[in-house]
Amino acid sequence: MRRLRTSFLAAAFLALLGGCGYTLEGTRRPASLGAARSIAIPIIANNTREPGLDRTLTSAVRERFLLDGRLRLADPAEADLLLEAAVREYRLDPIGFSGADQVRRFRLLIRTRILLRDTQRGRTILDQEIDSESEFDIAAAIGGSETARSSATSTASSRFAEELLSLILEGF
Repeated sequence: MRRLRTSFLAAAFLALLGGCGYTLEGTRRPASLGAARSIAIPIIANNTREPGLDRTLTSAVRERFLLDGRLRLADPAEADLLLEAAVREYRLDPIGFSGADQVRRFRLLIRTRILLRDTQRGRTILDQEIDSESEFDIAAAIGGSETARSSATSTASSRFAEELLSLILEGF
């Protein structure tokens, strides 16, 4: 019995020592982030006339980073990375029409400028625009159309958050 236990422990030790090289894909990070472990995500500036867009986008981004877990959310004074973002454009473009030439479908565009700074080294890591889109249909009732537009705004915000996370943590 003692010999069996010794053999088992030796085999386990060798397996740990050798390792298989397997890593979870979600744990990889681009070299540009260095040793950064935390990110500050202040309220995204809203330079449009669409009310509440700043809260919707900020909430989507924070939620996505929390869900991912590779960077911890922190206050700006304590964070390794600082994300600054501003919505530059909120646009509704008609894309579908009825037989009577009335608008029945819209494409919603949110254009946001992002800037990611390394607070430790004092350098900019990322500086670019992100466009996120969604589409919605006009309902017969006014309230239904507003609900559809609000839902499309939430969808575009989620797409923005996903693309932003991909740019920061996966480098594309």
